[in-house]
Formats: sequence, C-alpha cells, structure tokens
Amino acid sequence: MAEIIATPEQAEKQMTTVVTGLEAAANNLVIDSDERYNQAAAFLQRIKTQQKTVTDFFEPLRKATKAAYDSVLSRKKDMTTPLDKAEKVIKGKMGEYQRKAEQARREQEEKLRRAAEAEREKAFSAAVAAEASGDALGAEMAMVEAEIMDDAAAGAIVHLATPKAKGISSRKGWEITGIDPDKVPVTLNGVVIRPVDEKAVMALIKASKGTIQIPGITYRETAIISAKRA
Repeated sequence: MAEIIATPEQAEKQMTTVVTGLEAAANNLVIDSDERYNQAAAFLQRIKTQQKTVTDFFEPLRKATKAAYDSVLSRKKDMTTPLDKAEKVIKGKMGEYQRKAEQARREQEEKLRRAAEAEREKAFSAAVAAEASGDALGAEMAMVEAEIMDDAAAGAIVHLATPKAKGISSRKGWEITGIDPDKVPVTLNGVVIRPVDEKAVMALIKASKGTIQIPGITYRETAIISAKRA
C-alpha cells in the first residue's frame, strides 16, 4: 500500500491538535509528589520537542515570506527614503524662514522699545530743565510726553503675519541644543526626568545574590527552569 503523505495544511491541523492538547494537559498538571515532579519533567521535555517540531515546520515558510517581504520593503524604501529626505529638507527650510521672521520681529520690537526709552529720557530731561527755569507749563507738557513714551516703551509690540500656505500648518516647538548631565535634576515639577534603570537594578540584585535592599524596589526570588529536548 502506498504511503499517504499529509499536505502542509493537514500537518498544521494535526500539530494544532497536539499543541492544544499539550496546553490543556499543562494547565491540569498537578505536582504534589516526587513521582509527579519526574512526570512533569518528562512532560516538559515533550513540550520542548514539540516546540522544535513547530519551529521546523514554520521556518521555511517564515524565510520565504520574509524574503518576499524584505524585497518589497527594499523597493519601497528606495522610493520613500528620497521623499522622506526631501520632506525633511523642505520642512527645515520653512521652519528656518519662520524662525528668522520671528527673530526679525523681536529685533524690531527691541529697536522700537529703545527708541521710545530714548525719547522718554529726552522728554524727562526737558521737563527737569523747564522746571529749573521756572517754565511750569513747559515742564508739565514735557512730563506728559515722557509718560507717553514710557507707555510706548512698555507696549512696543510688532505683530508678525505668519506665512499662510494651503494645506500647511505650523506650531511652536523647541529643540535641545546642549545638555549638562551633572545639572539635570531627578525630578522637576513633580515629573521624573531620570527614569529608573531596571537593568542596573537587576544587576545589583544579582550581584548581592538577593540580599540588597533598595529603597522603592521590591523583589522576590524565583526559579528559572530550563530543559533540553528529549
């Protein structure tokens, strides 16, 4: 009689049945004696063997699928990468244009403020001189002008018309230009800005063999089980 060879679909269905059965058996397993412990060890080896069977079955499919995926992804990147670079360049230039416009606005405000302050000082000096010469009316008028210039200096504002373009929006942002790690606080305004390094904490626990006490850290001992295939 000719040997019946299962199709990939049939083989996968059979493995699904086996895997489901193993999972159910694992959930129902009770270890309450040395004999049951040894049975569990044997069962664990069966699971390891079945894991390899499943991996060996799917690995060729995974490799074929990955090769096809990688090929499509590579062709996609060949086109998207230049576009991403072009997008970054244009956004950078637009942002730089707005940054320079904002800088020019602030410089103009400062120029107007300084001019108003100069006129205020000039008017104040005139008021003092008029008062000294007995010109009360002139002194009063000069003081009024000085007050006007003082208000102008305080309220010197230049409004910037943000460039408008269809389909484009912008918002204020910031970028970090330098960091001094020695001056960065652990928390700021109630926000932790130095996250706990869990790998470093675990290294300390392992080095102390589970005896170290770390404020804010609780941990417990566990058993790490490993097994070889049967």
